[in-house]
Amino acid sequence: MKIEMIKALIISICILLVPFFLCGCVDENTNKNKLESAVVAINSEGDFTSIQDAIDNVQNGGKIYVKNGIYSETININKTVSLVGENKNFTIINCNTSSTIRSDSIFFIDADNCSIQGFNITCKYYSSGISGIFINSSYNLIKNNIINNYHYGINIHSSSNNNNILKNIVLNSRNGIEISGSENNNISENSVSYSSVYGIYLYGSDKNNISSNNLQNNYLATRLTSSNDNTLTENLFTNNTAGLKLCCSSKRNVIFKNIFSINQDYSAIDDVSNQWDNGVIGNYWDDYLNKYPDANSSEGIWDQPYNVKDDVYDRFPLVNPPII
Repeated sequence: MKIEMIKALIISICILLVPFFLCGCVDENTNKNKLESAVVAINSEGDFTSIQDAIDNVQNGGKIYVKNGIYSETININKTVSLVGENKNFTIINCNTSSTIRSDSIFFIDADNCSIQGFNITCKYYSSGISGIFINSSYNLIKNNIINNYHYGINIHSSSNNNNILKNIVLNSRNGIEISGSENNNISENSVSYSSVYGIYLYGSDKNNISSNNLQNNYLATRLTSSNDNTLTENLFTNNTAGLKLCCSSKRNVIFKNIFSINQDYSAIDDVSNQWDNGVIGNYWDDYLNKYPDANSSEGIWDQPYNVKDDVYDRFPLVNPPII
């Protein structure tokens, strides 16, 4: 009897372990016969003529180099890959949402730890409802791209955290860079211009860093809605219809060392009560002397706080625009 029980126990254990062994085999086979890297070229001088074909045929963690040319496709990234364009001016992804993969975005990133660098992602005409790059994952790098004529230039979707958006040029969008329901993203050194609604828009997004961005010729350069504990520093808000708006219970955000100049309707609005300096340095306001003609300065700081709204002040307004 004991022997039969032991046999039954061994069989049960084996049955339980089979899926684990099979999963290992499946993972191993996923990368079997896949390329570690690939070259894409429209003239058949690479491994593939389609970026999507290259993604489908490289290993998880693979690298894809895309030569200059015009590629008319939408691209679904469902594994960790690194995409590098030869030249951001001449490696062009032409808007073609009638192609086979997706109709809401040109690049759709649905895997973590991906990178897209050196592409010109453009539409000849404005594309309503479409994202140039749609991020539905975390720890991605979007760097040194041109993104032109999309509803959303870069759209960081819900629960997409710790992404780096660096040194991109975003033009002619409804919202240049949008972050919704996501945290700890870094938006730095981007140029965002000619956005018809928002240059940068945070909705329900906390603990993000918005720094060293050039925001010009937008309707509202940046808006935070229901977004807390974000840092905005060393950004240039200039020649916009409006500069920066914090509303709808956006709290504990810190705004310092930014330049506000030549914004038509207003430089900044704070509907709650956020911190407009870091305790030592505030922001540069081009209308400061118009408001406080009798102010004096010491060590580059005006002696009268700048009133942003009611009892909300920049306590250390800068005499001169900072170098950013």
